[in-house]
Amino acid sequence: MTSLRIWKVGPSETLVFLWTLRFVKRKLILSDVARFYFVFLFTQILGSFWCLLVAPQEAALALHFSWFYLGFVSIYMYDGLCGYELEYCKKLFSLFANLSVVWYLFLFFYARYIGPQFMGAQLWFGSMRFSGGATNPHQVAVLMCGLSMFYLRDAFHGQRILLSLLKMAACVFIVVQTRSSSGILAVALGAFTGLVLLSTTAVKGTTNKRIVFLFEFVIAFLVVLFMYRKFYQLFYDWIASDSNGLSRFYLFAQTKNAFFKSPIVGLGPGWHVFTMGGEPIEIHNTYLEILASAGIIGLLALILFTVRQVRQIIRVDVLYLPIIVSIYAYGLAGFALRRLVYWGFTVFILVIVRKEINKHRLVNTSV
Repeated sequence: MTSLRIWKVGPSETLVFLWTLRFVKRKLILSDVARFYFVFLFTQILGSFWCLLVAPQEAALALHFSWFYLGFVSIYMYDGLCGYELEYCKKLFSLFANLSVVWYLFLFFYARYIGPQFMGAQLWFGSMRFSGGATNPHQVAVLMCGLSMFYLRDAFHGQRILLSLLKMAACVFIVVQTRSSSGILAVALGAFTGLVLLSTTAVKGTTNKRIVFLFEFVIAFLVVLFMYRKFYQLFYDWIASDSNGLSRFYLFAQTKNAFFKSPIVGLGPGWHVFTMGGEPIEIHNTYLEILASAGIIGLLALILFTVRQVRQIIRVDVLYLPIIVSIYAYGLAGFALRRLVYWGFTVFILVIVRKEINKHRLVNTSV
């Protein structure tokens, strides 16, 4: 609920920071999260030094505090959760999901029928977009995108199917109320990924899975090949329906200017593009923003981190992938990587997957 922040510190940031402080004395686990942040933060620091030399007006050194905070809590969140049993981590993840759905449904109906504020927190962005106490609707939208895929996974696994689908519907409902076109796209891509993966898991044998996947890929390719003009028009109309949609392309097109100023380590966090009115602003695309702020090294660090994450998930439960797809897809039109909830999802899944892998190893060893 970022409208309750003092500077960049709000209730969620404070609570997570206090929780992770308990694990600082432990021996640090050199996890994939830690490796990513060590490279990413170091690259951004180098980029900021270069930015002060070649484009000082674009530097925003205060943003380093956000990244150091996210790095700290992500690393020690992973470290702390690794100290708990597998089943406890799963229950904690589920508790987080259930409380989030209940809380934001409550805030939405409060905003709709009682008032636009709750204990000083703004519940609307403008007059039409639900923000749930945030200064913009994207905070709650990216949360609900990930949670909708969390409940889709539960439904696919047969865990109280009707209840899981109802919770998923509640999450999608809240995404729609935020009027976030990025959120709708993220939910659609996540659900599509889930259906494809479910069809491959429904068959037995590696060869059969590959045949099904190849068949689906060919069908999708043919549909896109013969209907690409229709898809393009629908995509354009969908982007244009967002008040800021088409202006995003103007920002994206400027990325090359920032990139060529410092292609290797970037320019550090800052305002590296400009609106049509000449105002400095972020690029509003996670991957282009990383390319501008951390260069090729930073983007490669994210790619390697993602590849390792996906490989581990595939070994345990591919139905976690729609969660990852949805929050990554949200980054196509926003800086999702700088959302605390993005790292909450990522760390929970990585810890659970690691513990599942270790559990299988122990079983195989004992056998």
